[in-house]
Amino acid sequence: MPKQINITFTYEETEEKFEPLSVEYETGDNHSMLAYLMAYIAANESLKKPCFLNHFEKDLKVLILENALEKFNGSN
Repeated sequence: MPKQINITFTYEETEEKFEPLSVEYETGDNHSMLAYLMAYIAANESLKKPCFLNHFEKDLKVLILENALEKFNGSN
């Protein structure tokens, strides 16, 4: 039976930047499918805009650092 991963990303946008308001998704126990989906999107978007992977890498690093800081500060 086919399964779906639904992602809802809500944001506000100005001329200079965008502000994420919420990200909602459900993977169940299948994180490998989410990883594939992200890789698939990144590969296809990079064909359209070669700079996409640079933006993706920068945002991924920032989000990982923010999560690490939040976890560190929460453990004190």
